[in-house]
Amino acid sequence: MFQFFEQIRDLANNVAKPEACAEWTFACGRIIAATRKVEELLKPHVAMGVLSGHGKIAAIFDRVHVDDGSELLTHPTAPSAPQPAFSASITTDTRAHLEEETCKLPESAADEEDLKELQELEEELLVLRAKHPQKNHPDLARTLLRLGLTTMEAGDLKEATQHLEEALKIYCAVYGDRDHPEVGATLLALGQLSQIAGDFEKAKQYLEEALRIVRAVHGDRDHPDVGLSLHALGMLSQKAGDLEKAKQYLEESLRIQRAVHGDRDHPEVGVMLHSLGQLSQKTGDLEKAKKYLEESLRIKRALHGDRDHPEVGATLHALGELSQKTGELEKAKQYLEECLRIDRALHGDRDHPDVGATLYELGKLSQKTGDLERAKQYLEESLRIQRALYGDRDHPDVGRTLHELGQLSQERGDLEKAKQYLEESLRIKRALYGDRNHPGVGATLHALGQNSRRRGEFEKAKQYLEESLRVKRALHGDRDHRDVGVTLHTLGMLSLQTGEFEKAKQYLEESLRIDRALHGDRDHPDVSATLHALGMLSQKTGDLEKAKQYLEESLRIQRAVHGDRDHPDVGATLFALGQLSHQTGDLEKAKQYLEEFLGIVRPRHGDRDHADVGASVLE
Repeated sequence: MFQFFEQIRDLANNVAKPEACAEWTFACGRIIAATRKVEELLKPHVAMGVLSGHGKIAAIFDRVHVDDGSELLTHPTAPSAPQPAFSASITTDTRAHLEEETCKLPESAADEEDLKELQELEEELLVLRAKHPQKNHPDLARTLLRLGLTTMEAGDLKEATQHLEEALKIYCAVYGDRDHPEVGATLLALGQLSQIAGDFEKAKQYLEEALRIVRAVHGDRDHPDVGLSLHALGMLSQKAGDLEKAKQYLEESLRIQRAVHGDRDHPEVGVMLHSLGQLSQKTGDLEKAKKYLEESLRIKRALHGDRDHPEVGATLHALGELSQKTGELEKAKQYLEECLRIDRALHGDRDHPDVGATLYELGKLSQKTGDLERAKQYLEESLRIQRALYGDRDHPDVGRTLHELGQLSQERGDLEKAKQYLEESLRIKRALYGDRNHPGVGATLHALGQNSRRRGEFEKAKQYLEESLRVKRALHGDRDHRDVGVTLHTLGMLSLQTGEFEKAKQYLEESLRIDRALHGDRDHPDVSATLHALGMLSQKTGDLEKAKQYLEESLRIQRAVHGDRDHPDVGATLFALGQLSHQTGDLEKAKQYLEEFLGIVRPRHGDRDHADVGASVLE
């Protein structure tokens, strides 16, 4: 049907006077968009032969019957509709994954609905460009903003940047030096886009200016727009590693949302709680993280009831990650399997990023429980989905899953396969981020350094690890950050292997200083890992008494962290203590340590000959 109106529009463009042409184009464009939407809505019902007497069809025609057609022609989130300027309501940053505690980029892919929305917005933009040939018109900017947000969600960051920068240019021309909410909304979108692209400095500039504008507009009043900007700055600070600043932003954002919405269960309060829960995980305050996430889940379930909803799935996913950290692996499995059920209920047989993300997390969980075959299945299926979604494009999700498959292959002892996965992961990340220092690049350089060390390629290992350390220090500056401590630890282990004991001591003591600065008096796996390494170093340098002190303290912390569960870290330190006791001549104690060690590693690897029996996952 709409082809007829397209022909009228084209004819008008050819014969009409210039001043009439824009009006013809605009009118025909509205009719085309409306007709296309009606045809799309009717198509499935016509195909099923249930057009007459169907409740849904009646409802559709009830909506169509309006005076000016605006119900059809206005997108639900169009800024022209009565709503706040920051109309792109926040949602949970779903499926935030970690590579050595470094957040991955959000998943995104264009499904059928996204593509249809993109097509409609592009048509609307063409109509508006014809109607407003002078270019600087707020309607043009509004459509460009919506188009920028939609293309950003679809993963086309280059296209999104062009749309949003043009929207900002138009708004600035329209409003001049005045602080205006629409300028703030566009800056917010550009800040989020820069964050996704990994340009944290640019993101910070955009978001701080967005916050300044909304505070100028709303003054001292608690307003949702101020809360949204604070939330975005909190998420950015978290990704940039400034966790204290992130906490301040997110807590202030939550305070505003609660002041605005009171005791009501509100979606934005649920999102803020979710974000604070994820942040608390990163700061190591797992008890607080649990409270935030459980309250977030309660609110989302109160809002959505028994319906399968992506926000519920997102918080179940986060609780699954948290339960892995607290060692409640059975609980983690329940959360993640429920999350996967929701994802599949929502998306059916379609390949969807959320399904891929949850499979990824289940793969990591299976790896932790020692079910390496199941882990491989989950991760390979996650990779298959991501490649189906993104094709030949270099995409952050693909790079992340290749990284994890590389880590899994290392644990399975297949170092050659691990190398292939990790090199491909690094290639993708460098294609995405260029010469910029990016957390994902630092993480994969670190993993390749571990791989080279285990393959005996010590010079190559040193190059990878030193480059990883350079990237991480460039990102985090003088602040104590876990990622820096992890790579210092591994460089210490490498120096221990190559016999550079003085250098090993420097690296490991600096790593331990960072661990203790981050975790204080709390028993933490990172502290025990570095104590373990210092124990091995002391043993090599002949200081057996000091070695015993380091290893016994490491074992004490591990048992405090893992309880009665058999854990590979406990096994590694038992093995080291067994060797040390044998060296000091305490054969009875050596026998006890080594028998307990075998009781831990045999159930994990079964009858397979495994390269890692006796080696520590702490390394």
